[in-house]
Amino acid sequence: MPSDRSLNVLELRALLAAAPRVEAAVLVTMGSDTPAEMRALLTPNEVKRVDRLKCPLHQLTLLKSLAARRLWLSDYLGLPRDSIGLEHDGSGAPLLRGRAPGEASFSRSNGWCAIALVKGKRVGIDVETDRALNWSSILDY
Repeated sequence: MPSDRSLNVLELRALLAAAPRVEAAVLVTMGSDTPAEMRALLTPNEVKRVDRLKCPLHQLTLLKSLAARRLWLSDYLGLPRDSIGLEHDGSGAPLLRGRAPGEASFSRSNGWCAIALVKGKRVGIDVETDRALNWSSILDY
């Protein structure tokens, strides 16, 4: 079920050739969709999550990453966007309907979303935006 939206995808699975159970590992973001078009991709709870943010830039980056995640999962799994079940367990770890706990991992930064899917194992993925940090406050640790 190909998407009719503009989705930028960077395939990461080739970088993980030593991990044969990795089904998918991608970095995704939305392309030229407007905020209204991206909001239409989200569930009501996801829209509420975006709207809770006060900073318009933070709203936009969260909106882009959540919309890209939902759109990519819909395309990859061949399911309608609104049927993609995304939840969190008691410790905040992501749960994807139809997968065992730990078989899906998501991370987001600056409008991008990293997604990793495996079968029969636990997985974790993280993405961070390169930025200058002042490490002086934690050097003593």
